[in-house]
Amino acid sequence: MKQRIGIAQALLGDLKLIVVDEPTAGLDPEERIRFRNVLDQLAKDRIILLSTHIVSDIENSCEKLAIIKRGSMLFQGTRSELIAQTQGKVWTGTVSEDEARQLRASHNIVSTKHLERGQVLRIIAEAAPFSTAVSDQATLEDGYMLFTGGMEHA
Repeated sequence: MKQRIGIAQALLGDLKLIVVDEPTAGLDPEERIRFRNVLDQLAKDRIILLSTHIVSDIENSCEKLAIIKRGSMLFQGTRSELIAQTQGKVWTGTVSEDEARQLRASHNIVSTKHLERGQVLRIIAEAAPFSTAVSDQATLEDGYMLFTGGMEHA
């Protein structure tokens, strides 16, 4: 509701710059899509400054983006530039539970999928983190994780 009120105020004032902070947090998927579409329409003749940690909110709408952590600018550029800088640093593969535990202590794990025979890990690293790791296509979320340090080896 607050998001809608803020957008209505922006429209009434014919503002040229609109700042939105986590505008889709707490919205269901349909409302998130609807809200992103409204922002996209507003962006035709306004600048939208969007602060979010939800990568899907910017995947198809932002021309330029910046990654800021604790007040420091870590990246500034286009989506394709972020993905290009991440390409070649994304690895996937299946490892045992013990290997997964060891890798978590020393690597930036983006995702984990548990299987009966171990875990499929997606890791951000300069080089293959284990012998059976294969290079994978980088995504916008991978780029975010690369620049922010991801899960801090959680």
